[in-house]
Amino acid sequence: MTARMAKGKKQYDDSMHGINFAYGGSGMFSTFGPLIDPVHLQIKQFSQMIESGFLSKDLIAESMVLFVVCGNDYTAYGDKHPNDQGILDFVPSVASKIDGSLKAFQALGVKKISITKMLPYGCYPKITSKVNYISCNASENARTILHNKLITDYVTAFKELHPDIEVMMLDFQQAFELSFQGHYNTDDLLFSDNLGFQRRVQLRPCCEGIRVL
Repeated sequence: MTARMAKGKKQYDDSMHGINFAYGGSGMFSTFGPLIDPVHLQIKQFSQMIESGFLSKDLIAESMVLFVVCGNDYTAYGDKHPNDQGILDFVPSVASKIDGSLKAFQALGVKKISITKMLPYGCYPKITSKVNYISCNASENARTILHNKLITDYVTAFKELHPDIEVMMLDFQQAFELSFQGHYNTDDLLFSDNLGFQRRVQLRPCCEGIRVL
């Protein structure tokens, strides 16, 4: 159930099977317009449901938060900055916001959190379409490497401060690599340390996202 669908109901019940606060295209900062709530406003909606009694503290303690950050902040940054100038300086500010969100969940009584690492950004169809999908962009993937390292560091520090909270990292980066390696022999697909393809591959995306103006 979405947060909007929950409005008007007095209390959560098991038939709802969880609540989704996410907005397509959202990020830690404002991304693609005022109709897309950034994460801190989504957490505010979550907090208001607790304060109103719609979600009980016991339910929150028993439940798990799935916290997904997929790179919309970096796409929005690229739209405003030609050639992504300064992008690696922007990554730490995104990671810091994510750390702040973890602390906000802890303050609300959450005891279980799953948080995602980013997929290799330079392998997104938006990027690979520029070279007919035959290779990933290693320089674009540099932000993924930095982002995931910073998130890992923040999560490690958070777990040390809050050993009573279970935090799991969903490693989309590794899943992506393993998925491709399962389709190709090592002679056909080799990943370098910067996640750039060293040789051509033939997989093509099924589809690409579009922006509705």
